[in-house]
Amino acid sequence: MASAAASLALELGCDARLAAAALKVCEGHPPTAAEVIRDGLANPMQPYAEALAPGPCHGDAVFRHPWVQALLETARGRVRQALDEQPGRPDDKWLICIRTYGRPGVRCQQSELHRFLHSIFGKGEAGLLERKLKSANLGLPDLRRLARNPSHKFQDDLKQAGVKRLHLKTAKTLAEKAQQHWEIREKKLRSADKGLRELTLAALELALGPEAYKHCLIFVSHTDDAWISGAYSAALAGTKWEGRLVVGAHLQVRFIEEASPLGSHIVVMDDNIEKLIVEIPDDAVVAEQKAAGIIECCTRSLKKGDCISPLWGTGLTTVEESDLMCFLRGVCPEIAKKTLGVEELLRKAKVTSLDVFKALPAQRMDTVLTAIGLSKRKRKRCHEAAAGDTDEYSKIPPRLLALPSKKPKRCAADKEPELSQLVKRAGCEMRKRGLHLWGVNPSRNQYFLRNKGDDLRMKAAKTGVFQDYSQRLGLVYGAWFGFRVTH
Repeated sequence: MASAAASLALELGCDARLAAAALKVCEGHPPTAAEVIRDGLANPMQPYAEALAPGPCHGDAVFRHPWVQALLETARGRVRQALDEQPGRPDDKWLICIRTYGRPGVRCQQSELHRFLHSIFGKGEAGLLERKLKSANLGLPDLRRLARNPSHKFQDDLKQAGVKRLHLKTAKTLAEKAQQHWEIREKKLRSADKGLRELTLAALELALGPEAYKHCLIFVSHTDDAWISGAYSAALAGTKWEGRLVVGAHLQVRFIEEASPLGSHIVVMDDNIEKLIVEIPDDAVVAEQKAAGIIECCTRSLKKGDCISPLWGTGLTTVEESDLMCFLRGVCPEIAKKTLGVEELLRKAKVTSLDVFKALPAQRMDTVLTAIGLSKRKRKRCHEAAAGDTDEYSKIPPRLLALPSKKPKRCAADKEPELSQLVKRAGCEMRKRGLHLWGVNPSRNQYFLRNKGDDLRMKAAKTGVFQDYSQRLGLVYGAWFGFRVTH
C-alpha cells in the first residue's frame, strides 16, 4: 500500500498521506483513488451539491462522499500524530483546532518590495516606484545589494537596470532605508486586513509561548479560495505553523470531531481572536496600570510565565476535596453548607481520609460525627454507609476547597502556562462530572470580569469552596470552546 500511495502521489503531484487515504477509501484500487483525488481538486463544491438541506441528516451526504472521506482519513492521521507527540497521560492531552476560512491576511499576498516601499513612501509614490522596479525585474534583495555602493552610484545603477526618471532625493531615501530594518516602520494593519497569523496564532503564541504550535492544528476547508490559491501556504511559509495545516470539509466543527479519536479532548478556536484576556485580581497591579494611563486596567492578556492566582490577596489557596468529604456529602448533602467548619473539625481530629474514617472504632466515629453536628439518625446512616460499600457515595465529584495559605501564589516560571492549566482543568472537571462540553465567558468588559472575580473570591472566603464555573444550561461561545469526543 505504501509503494502504491507513493506512486499515486508522484503521478498526481499530491501529498503521499492523501494518496494513501484515498487508496484506503477506495479499497486499494489506484485508478478509482486517482479519480477521487482529481475530481475533488477540480470540483471542490461537488460534495455539497444537494447535501446541506436542514434537518437531522444535515451534512451526512457530504461526509459519505469519497473525496471528503479521503480528507477525513488524512486528517485522522494528523490528529493522532499531534496527540501522540504530546507527553503525559492520554487523559491529560488536548489539542487546539483552529478553524479558518478566507483569512490568510493581506501581508502574505504582498511582496516584500511592496511592503518596504509602502512603509517609507505615500501610497501613490510607493505604487509608482513598485511598478518601475518590477518592470526592471528588481526586488528588495537587489535594492539592498545596490545600496551598498556610494549614493551617487546607486542612482546610476538603477538607471542602467532600467529604472528611468528617478529623483535624486528618492534614490537617496531608497539607498538609506534599504539597509535598515524597515519592518519596525511598517504601518499597523486594520483589523479587516489582519490574517490568521496576526490574530489567533499571535494570541496563542503569547499565551503558550513559541512552542504553541505543538498543541495546535489549523483546519482549512478544501472549498476555501485562499487554500486553493496557495495564500495560506504563503502566509505560514517559514514559520513553525507551516506543517500544522489540515485540509478539511466545509462543515468544519463536525469534520474536526470526526477526525479526532474517541475520548480525546478537543478545543475549537476561530481564526479571528484578537487576544485572550483574564481579570487582574491584584489591586496594586490595577492601580499601577491605571496610573500609567492604561484604559483596560483591570484585565491582562494571557501570557506565558505571567499569571496570578484568582485567589490573590485572600490568603487562600486551592486544594482538591478529600475522599472523606465527598463521602460525607454523599451521605448527608447538607454538610456541603458548612464545609469550612467540617474541614477544620476533621483536621483537629486527625481524620483526613476515608480509609482512616472507616478504620475508626464505632464510639470514636460517633464522637467525630457528633462534633460535626449530625443528628442520631444521620450518624446511624453514616455508620451503615461506612460499614458497607462506600463507592456509591465516594463517586461524588470532589470540589476545589479554598484553604489558608502561608504565602501568596503566583505562577512560577517553570509552571505550565495559564492557558494550559485552564484547558486541563476543564478536561478534569468534565471527566469528574461526566460532562462533554465546556466554554468560556465571552465578555471583554473589564468591570464585569473584575466583579465576577471579586464575587468568586468573596464566596471562596465565606464557604471554603472555590467554584469558577457554572453547570447551568446556556449558550456556548462558538469562537472558543472545548469538548470530549464521544462518537
